Amino acid sequence: MAGSPNPVAATVHRKLGPGRLARVRGSLYAIPGPLGWYPALLPGGGLVDGMLHEATDAFASRDMAVLDAYEGYDPARLDRSEYVRRTIVVLTASGEIEAHAYVYNALPPANAVALPHGDFARFLTEKGAQPFGALPPPL
Repeated sequence: MAGSPNPVAATVHRKLGPGRLARVRGSLYAIPGPLGWYPALLPGGGLVDGMLHEATDAFASRDMAVLDAYEGYDPARLDRSEYVRRTIVVLTASGEIEAHAYVYNALPPANAVALPHGDFARFLTEKGAQPFGALPPPL
């Protein structure tokens, strides 16, 4: 997510164009972790809201490798990958296009929260939750 306090996301987003609203078909879950909540997109029949960003000329293959490592994606070891990078159909105001997305590579854990509205940012706001990698609020 753009504006994320996560240092990997912040670094990569500097090399992407401005986002535009988009949707994908699937199911979305929020998973709690020791460093905050993170989203898990799974194939499904619902709609998931998000942002679509285009890579700028500054985005290089090493940036994709950094994202792959961060997302726990190893194309040589799919059985050990937390996420799998796939090309999926994205619905935008100007039509359908294909784009890369990280899809969760397992069933959601028991403590995951299903998000039928398909909006992770909304979940964070409504719950007052911190996204993964955020610093805890001051005491």
